[in-house]
Amino acid sequence: MDTSVWSSPVYQETVAIILGFLFIAGLINFFSCTYVLAVVPPQMAIVGYNSETSAAVISLITGLGSIFCGIVTNTPLVVAPTTAVSIYFVSNLQQYFLSPHDGNMVVAYVGIAIVLFGIIGPLARFISKLIPEYIQIGTTIGIGLITALSGYQEIGLVEQGRYTLLSVGKITSEICIAMSGLIIISILVYYHSKVAYFIGILWGTFFWWSSQSLWPTEWVSTPILTGDFF
Repeated sequence: MDTSVWSSPVYQETVAIILGFLFIAGLINFFSCTYVLAVVPPQMAIVGYNSETSAAVISLITGLGSIFCGIVTNTPLVVAPTTAVSIYFVSNLQQYFLSPHDGNMVVAYVGIAIVLFGIIGPLARFISKLIPEYIQIGTTIGIGLITALSGYQEIGLVEQGRYTLLSVGKITSEICIAMSGLIIISILVYYHSKVAYFIGILWGTFFWWSSQSLWPTEWVSTPILTGDFF
């Protein structure tokens, strides 16, 4: 085997460029997904989960999932739980009066089923073909609308109306900061910026900390896992 190509400057420079691109892409993707640590734990706390434990478990799952995805697909993807999934999960626990322990069992069974469907390729393709295309598109749009509505309620832009189902809330500093971040993200996306969401999240986080004087006291803290998730 001719190994002279591997030691050539052109080959080494190409590898360095590819590795640098993958590192930067993965880093941007990672920071763009960190919003789940601020959004998902409060949602889970509604049905009895500990917020600190939720953040620790989310970090652990995201780290292991991203490493596994990198090994299998060789791409810098970040596997993180979405806010739409947590909203749906919390809503079902409330609807059927289930405890966090019951919710854990449901998640375990559903996770095993998803893994099996992913491993058995023909079965996954068969099930996907059973779902009409308009249902798939409608589900995607519906999840986006639910997530947007949850975010609007979180910042107080939308609230329960007195004579209507929903009404517009009072304009606050929280809403102004959120809308300014959304405008920045929209502009950067229009110009095809790869750091659009990262810049928007960084903008909103910085100005929220400044307006509320809620600066973090430490960069890294040791997670404390309780029995809520086990």
